[in-house]
Amino acid sequence: TYPNIEYIIIDGGSTDGTLDIIKKYQDKITYWVSEPDKGIYDAMNKGLSAATGDYIYYLGADDCLYDTAVISKIVSCLKSEAEPDVLCGAVMMVDPVYRIEKVYRSFFSEEAVLSGYNAPHQGTFVRRAILNQHPFDTNYRVAADYKNFLTFYLDSNIILRQTDLIVAYYANDGVSGSEIEVQCMEYIRALQENGLDPSDCIKKRRGYLARIKNIAKK
Repeated sequence: TYPNIEYIIIDGGSTDGTLDIIKKYQDKITYWVSEPDKGIYDAMNKGLSAATGDYIYYLGADDCLYDTAVISKIVSCLKSEAEPDVLCGAVMMVDPVYRIEKVYRSFFSEEAVLSGYNAPHQGTFVRRAILNQHPFDTNYRVAADYKNFLTFYLDSNIILRQTDLIVAYYANDGVSGSEIEVQCMEYIRALQENGLDPSDCIKKRRGYLARIKNIAKK
């Protein structure tokens, strides 16, 4: 229901009929490209480079918006008195195998953030100027969004706000959901690169890290 949106599609060179769908809706798409990339965050940075709007929002091909009015509701939050640089909403996590739905909310407590609790990017809106200063680190495979959120959280000059609005359905069988062990290691790395103690994150995710250790022994 909100009209002032640039739809930007960054496709990694699909051969599964995706381009036919893109071309079908081409008159509604501001910009699109289909070419090989260096991973999810390289594609997200490409989208950022093509954007001209005030805020950036990323939605994966296996995710979808919660309802048709959600962007209008989010814009009302963005136009609030505080005018946040980063607005973090909630997502409805969907497990396609077990058909489980669960609301995943953003938590800004120090304990949560330092233990690797990430604001879901499918529910996060970031001022474009801020993202241009902090594009996604393509040296990360699955947790560059956590590294960015950590940067925003630690910078007192960046206004961070939270809403309980559910923004999108998020499929948990994507890359971040299927590479939990890699994600854990990258969370720890992001904390260390920011000069933070990763011990809380290690405690929280000890089971996954133990699995990594066992695999390494084999």
